Amino acid sequence: MIAALLAIAVFVALALVVVRWSEVDYERHERLTTRSTIGAWLLYLFHADTVATASYAGALEVRVLPSVVALAAGIIVGALGLALFLAATTRLARATDSDEAQLATTGPYALMRHPQNIGWGLVLLGIAFAGRSVLALLLVGLFGVFVRRYTYVEERHMASLFGDRWQRYQPRWGP
Repeated sequence: MIAALLAIAVFVALALVVVRWSEVDYERHERLTTRSTIGAWLLYLFHADTVATASYAGALEVRVLPSVVALAAGIIVGALGLALFLAATTRLARATDSDEAQLATTGPYALMRHPQNIGWGLVLLGIAFAGRSVLALLLVGLFGVFVRRYTYVEERHMASLFGDRWQRYQPRWGP
């Protein structure tokens, strides 16, 4: 349990650093730099490892649900999340492939503004379900708090970059 608390503290500290780097990058360079992009990806991976460790170490395990049912639910939710994440990543890569920035509004972006984050969150949720871990579910919630703050920084940049087009962009779900 001490290791889990330490991992949570490290995640929170790193999340604060990554958010600050992102704010500075957008202010100074009007884009994310390699430092903040790699920092965010490493933070995502560190957090996924923490969720997986909590799920499979039996940390606050809920045994009311049979393990086979929990595993099946976790695989389904995680696979859907991974599919959404990969589709969004592919679409975003196409939008940023040219020299001029483009606003991604098709594919998963027609449904929601941040499908990569939603997809990754579903992957983490699937891991937590499969492991039947309350601690892992709490860690997924912590990821949600980080992502909300991170997307707030990103959305301010998108508003300045795309102006009225960003303000008019209303996907089917969410703002």
